[in-house]
Amino acid sequence: MLQQMGLQATHVDIIDLAQGIEHYGTRIPVLSCQGRPDLAWPFSLLDIERWYQQGKEHQTEIAG
Repeated sequence: MLQQMGLQATHVDIIDLAQGIEHYGTRIPVLSCQGRPDLAWPFSLLDIERWYQQGKEHQTEIAG
């Protein structure tokens, strides 16, 4: 889905994170990006688009 939007993702194994399983649990996969709230499964392409746009708006407000 992310590739359809021209976005790049990095896979992070939650086992490698100190609180990974406790924090994410059954919500995986989760999209996470600085300046945006996590987007947990289940999500659709439309959900990803909204999540991405909200983050862009938030970054613009901070920068301005």
